Amino acid sequence: MTSKLVERIQARMTELNTNATQVSVAAGLGKTAVRDILAGKSQRPTMHSIGRIATVLKCTVAYLIGDVGDPDATRADEGIPEVYMKSVRDRVEVGTFKKLPSEPKYAPVAIYGHPLFTEHDFEPYVVGDRSLSAIGILPGDILTAARPYGNRRIELHPGTIVICVRTLTTHGITEISARVVEVEGNATRLTTQPLTGDPDVLTIAHQPKESPANFYMTTSDESVTIEGEVIRASRDIG
Repeated sequence: MTSKLVERIQARMTELNTNATQVSVAAGLGKTAVRDILAGKSQRPTMHSIGRIATVLKCTVAYLIGDVGDPDATRADEGIPEVYMKSVRDRVEVGTFKKLPSEPKYAPVAIYGHPLFTEHDFEPYVVGDRSLSAIGILPGDILTAARPYGNRRIELHPGTIVICVRTLTTHGITEISARVVEVEGNATRLTTQPLTGDPDVLTIAHQPKESPANFYMTTSDESVTIEGEVIRASRDIG
């Protein structure tokens, strides 16, 4: 990707009569960020950085990384899921309760959809703890969750990871967490998978009548809303 990225950045800078330093500053990156990409010092620029550069260079991410030939074209035009920037919805962290709605201050991240989830919104969450470290999900990772349009049920299949909003009704505070679905007989559990210590488990007791499709009560008389099914975990390494 890097050689094509270099070629495309240089082409757009020439067309727009700008330079690497100006683009870096306008993108809100370090002054040498674009220069480092062009010089080969930054071999793995993050999608977050590429998205900001694409905005300044008035083109799509798909064009910069070489997926399409037209600066205005998207991956969807070529039948490929489009990469786009979206603000992180919230931090997922077991045991941290807060009032909602919260207003997290996170920079936008690059996400893209999935061909099996065509009628869904996609929301990015940032991992804030090690509650899923046993399955390789670590603090700072971005989880992309698919949420179906309308009041449609998110099926709780064994082994899937879901975003849960757990509410302590008496205190009016909530916990947003990522948990693995476990099903044994008639019991459905939403559990963490830490490397050390015991897992934190929410066991679903029932679904109240006339409640939203993804609203449940637990055996500890707390309410849990399933916000989405995690379809992807990503990590910036550049």
